[in-house]
Amino acid sequence: MPLALYDAMREIHEPGVVRGAPGIVAGLLAVAVVAWRPQFSSILLVLASCGLATLLALRTNRLLARLGTFNRIRDDLALRTRSLQDRNRALEAKLHHVQHAGGAPGTAGFSTAAGTSATAGTPARSAGLSSMDAPAEADLHSAALERPAAFSCLTDREYEVARLVADGLDNREIAAAAYMGEGTVRNHISSILSKMQLSNRTQLAVSFWRAHYEA
Repeated sequence: MPLALYDAMREIHEPGVVRGAPGIVAGLLAVAVVAWRPQFSSILLVLASCGLATLLALRTNRLLARLGTFNRIRDDLALRTRSLQDRNRALEAKLHHVQHAGGAPGTAGFSTAAGTSATAGTPARSAGLSSMDAPAEADLHSAALERPAAFSCLTDREYEVARLVADGLDNREIAAAAYMGEGTVRNHISSILSKMQLSNRTQLAVSFWRAHYEA
């Protein structure tokens, strides 16, 4: 019975069924007592074994859920890192093109008042780099933090929860990934659905990815 209970609990992920596990164990034990009339010590031993099997199954499920959450976060970070690297390379290529295309006029524009242009190339290049590095860096940061206009009504924390919902995480996994309680996650999701006039999590996930693809 303990092994069967452990295997059954390992396959059960519905919260209502998990909460009803003690009742299931009690029912099975009652049937066993009526059918076989074992000794009281045997009943206690089986009951303790069933309780231990239930606790081990629940802990295993939590650990596997947490591992799945970490794997999703790792994959998401890897994807976002590659995206930022691609954008960074594109910005560097654009910067290189602009510098070479406008190098000659820039050199002339930075000549001294006395008309000397022999050393004007160096300040021109430095000025060109300084004038282009700031926008490039700003574009890179904005690309990393950009948010679709449809989600501008959300707070940063709500937007993070919306992203995790779109990644397919349930409330427990979102709570573990975002370091917040499950009650807080539920409150954030209710607020998000209300602000965006959506009915459920599926609509939220579809809206999230559609907004990002259209952006």
